[in-house]
Amino acid sequence: MRNLIQSHRRGSPLLDLNDRDLLAAIGVVRDNRVTRAGFLLVGRSERLAEILSGHEVIYLHHTSPTELDFRLDLKAPLLQILERLTDPINTRNPFRTPKMGLFHTDIPSFPEDAFREAILNALIHRDYLEPGSVYIRHTERQMTISSPGGFIGGITPENVLHAEPKARNRLLAEIFQKIGLVERAGIGRRRIFIPTLAYGKRPPLYEADEHTVRLTLCDGSFDEALASFIGKRQRDGEIFELDELLLLSYLREHPAIPA
Repeated sequence: MRNLIQSHRRGSPLLDLNDRDLLAAIGVVRDNRVTRAGFLLVGRSERLAEILSGHEVIYLHHTSPTELDFRLDLKAPLLQILERLTDPINTRNPFRTPKMGLFHTDIPSFPEDAFREAILNALIHRDYLEPGSVYIRHTERQMTISSPGGFIGGITPENVLHAEPKARNRLLAEIFQKIGLVERAGIGRRRIFIPTLAYGKRPPLYEADEHTVRLTLCDGSFDEALASFIGKRQRDGEIFELDELLLLSYLREHPAIPA
């Protein structure tokens, strides 16, 4: 936990605290008792499996719709799950390197910022009273992250990018923010979309019902011309807002649109 804070919140006063005060300041401990959120974050794996039997993350890599070449089942504290997922996914996440003018840009099949943020959202906002696991299904063409529990607070797949954030597990969200792994101002959803759209890939797709939220990141081909255009502008110091990238993505697929 200290390493994460040092990495993401360099200079944070939390790092000056002793272990007991650090756990209390973050929210892992309150009134000398471990909180539920703290237990999920750093509890021992065997105790988590005993007390929260539904807590599990399953990563599946498919070589075809019917062929599975890798599976990872994780019943572990959340910080350990995040650490153990990144390498297996990136090992199966090839890069393409098109030449854009004088520059060569590595374009991953699935941007790490996007899939890490999507996994974080699934872990933080899942309904831990709802049966089922968080599933990450990874194929050559897409990566789908699904989590138990539907959207709350009026959020829908249609308004998810602009709705005010709502936290089902507020303390868990606060702890992740203090550590520096997430922002609680709705920025995380932009981290999923912006890297993907900047490479000229199709926009991520949200789907939901009352029991499940599903987010699909699309790979397929990327648009080299659009990626080159955006990359050159960014190197010149221009910043693209999410709505601008969504508009560029839409225009790329629709040669004519009404006013």
